[in-house]
Amino acid sequence: MKSNIEKVYSKLPKVELAKVELNVIQNAKKAISQGDKLSEEAKKHLVKIDKLYGQYVAIINKNTNIRKELESKFSLIDNAKKDITKAARELGVNPKELSEYIELEDTQKNLKNVNTRLGNYPNID
Repeated sequence: MKSNIEKVYSKLPKVELAKVELNVIQNAKKAISQGDKLSEEAKKHLVKIDKLYGQYVAIINKNTNIRKELESKFSLIDNAKKDITKAARELGVNPKELSEYIELEDTQKNLKNVNTRLGNYPNID
């Protein structure tokens, strides 16, 4: 026959096992809850990223188009400067004294600065 103490001890491991099992289940539920919460947060974050990335792509594409336009304007300005220089020399005038020539040089300088700054951003292929 078992003494009362032996009976108590024989019951303890079952109770402890039940507590351990309950703790494992609680930990699993907590992990699931935290995982679900993080998943929802990540989905909201991805929506924001997708929206911003779309805007970024549009801006970079616009950047590429502007740079192409700038390149064509450089040729236009170069040709205009050549024409003014030729005409001014035929008239015996220094082209750099003409306001139009000076404005062309200023415009060309400004466009080159803008083009350089725009060139700092990568293209999207």
